[in-house]
Amino acid sequence: MTLEIRYARRMESRQTELGLSHVREQLLEVWRFVLQRRDVEVDDEWTAVGGSSLDALDVAYRVEEIFGGKFPLSLFAEEPTVQRQAEWLLSRVEGKPWNPIVRLRQGTGKRPFFCVHPIDGNVLCYTEIAAAMKEGPPFYGIQAKGLDGVEQPNRTFPEMAAHYVDAIRGVQRKGPYHLGGWSVGGTIAFLVAQQLRAQGEEVALLAMIDALYPERSGSAGRDPSPEEWQEFEQLILDSPEPVPDEYVEGRTLHELNLEQWVQFRPQPYDGKITMIVADRQLGRIADALADLRREMKKGPFGKARRALRTAERLERMSPLRWREVAGGGFEMIPLAGSHRSVVQGESAAKIAQMLGERMR
Repeated sequence: MTLEIRYARRMESRQTELGLSHVREQLLEVWRFVLQRRDVEVDDEWTAVGGSSLDALDVAYRVEEIFGGKFPLSLFAEEPTVQRQAEWLLSRVEGKPWNPIVRLRQGTGKRPFFCVHPIDGNVLCYTEIAAAMKEGPPFYGIQAKGLDGVEQPNRTFPEMAAHYVDAIRGVQRKGPYHLGGWSVGGTIAFLVAQQLRAQGEEVALLAMIDALYPERSGSAGRDPSPEEWQEFEQLILDSPEPVPDEYVEGRTLHELNLEQWVQFRPQPYDGKITMIVADRQLGRIADALADLRREMKKGPFGKARRALRTAERLERMSPLRWREVAGGGFEMIPLAGSHRSVVQGESAAKIAQMLGERMR
């Protein structure tokens, strides 16, 4: 008997005993404990009370400990209040198919914006951009298969992209399509756009948000050393926050997507790429060259060699290198912030404005 079947049956037998009010109160206490706020109420929305992606992981872990089963992170976008999450807990049934499409904004019109998940597979990072769009088309996040701990994740980027193409066409049957993604999600969105174009569909917008160009250093065919893996991860994530030990699915997807990103080699794309780049990303090469100049004054060995390797790698991985495979044109838009902060706060609002203008 699967975990979800056991969970569904247990919830059915306990529904009368617990009732919605009991479940709601327990869930509310979890929210208040994690957020360290006693003023949170059952109808407050997750982002409005300051909930972050890591907070969501903490809530999900604690709810699973209390109620059993899986508590998908997509609920914080689809059912963003205690009330609605409590109702979901009581109505959960076995056999609900995994859906990569998460609606982050209702919107209006027939041409949604589809935004592919970053390295950890979930789409909570896009909630601020979606909320800031205000007037505009629907906004859908595309979350990774395997986040529920039941489905097996896609093993390669092409397989992943094909799965997402099918899901996108289930929402919007024909183009033109509007696509995007932040960080590693930008690379996957690039591949989704290529597959749609190969099917004869129009991609009117491919917006890649601070997506590094995937080219590693070293001899052809050589796997990265442990030190290089760590450096790739730091470059991709910009001082990544640790994935909690209890979040097994997130750690699995993180490792899988990092490995796939390092191995990926972009092929020419016959459409246009719009690249939104964090200015801190653009400044990294200048900083690395400054470090190199300082170390070279001390001598050509040791730290100077490491500084040279870092500067060369940063240049090879620059988001601006995507212009080399953009057959239909390349637009670069600099935006204040770091790799992580560019999808938050004022930067998120500016991205929303840019997306809205280009989709119109």
